[in-house]
Amino acid sequence: MTRTDMDLDTDAIVSGRSGVSPGQPRRIMTGDRFCTKCGYNLVGQEIVREQHYELLIVRCPECATVAGLQDYPRLGTWGARWGMVLAALWLILLLCVWPATSGIMLGFGIGIADEGSRGYARRLDKLQTTAQAQAATPAAPATPAPTSTPTPTAATPLPVPLIPGQPLPATITVQGTTIVLGRGGRFGSKDFEDWWAQQDQPALLAAAGGWWGVLDRIEFLMLIPAGACVFLFGCFWSVSLMQLPRRRLVYCAAAIVGLACVFALIPLLEWDQRAIYSARRAAQYQLALPTITATYGALIVPLSLGLAFGRSLAKLAVSALLPPKLRGPIAVIWSDEK
Repeated sequence: MTRTDMDLDTDAIVSGRSGVSPGQPRRIMTGDRFCTKCGYNLVGQEIVREQHYELLIVRCPECATVAGLQDYPRLGTWGARWGMVLAALWLILLLCVWPATSGIMLGFGIGIADEGSRGYARRLDKLQTTAQAQAATPAAPATPAPTSTPTPTAATPLPVPLIPGQPLPATITVQGTTIVLGRGGRFGSKDFEDWWAQQDQPALLAAAGGWWGVLDRIEFLMLIPAGACVFLFGCFWSVSLMQLPRRRLVYCAAAIVGLACVFALIPLLEWDQRAIYSARRAAQYQLALPTITATYGALIVPLSLGLAFGRSLAKLAVSALLPPKLRGPIAVIWSDEK
């Protein structure tokens, strides 16, 4: 029976006929080399010369697969083609995650500005309603001379009858006084738009306590989940851009924040002063820009921390979850010490 090459190779190693004389020191694999069958790291294994082909090899101690010291053969033309496809998919993924990170920052900024302006919107609505009622009430006539005729008791105003499905009346009359109701609803009213145009808007905000005084600070609790999300995205970008030195990751943060600022122009233009027709929209217009700016400034901190410590956290996670022999395919995260 003809003996196979593997049998001859095994005999050469066992009998000591492996190309290494008894007095010559053993040659050991000092670099990382992974078995093509089981993925075991062959570092520390003895380098021998296979007798049949006179090639230097290392045998895997786990599955006995022979690994040559030369580069592994190419997989043909399709190997390069699949590499290009995977590189293109990875690039598309990064281009999708970039606006997603900026969109999260924008979403939390808009949410805090929208919810935090409710209190100031109620204040403006009360001011406008009071001014409208005062304008609709006629001046009291001069007090007539006292006479012996008894003054009739004022009648108690009755509630305005409301018919389901019918709009509110434009005016109501109570004790002979006609009051003009707002012609708004969910889309605001022309009355508020006219009243708002006549006001000293910065003075109204200053009288209410300024931007920080009228903002509902409880809404800033949304920064806690926002910071956690942005920190995770920072870790993702830190590991994904492994080819960049750590000092250049600041460009990544600038790109994310810059795109978020571009996205913020959309709601800010929508809340422009020319389209203010309700107290809610007026409050959003005055508080949106400083609130979004403050939110971005706060979220830059967890984003920078994620970019700075993302690679270290990835190393810690890999070390805790994977045994040494399975860390080979992702060993690139240990090569970044820049």
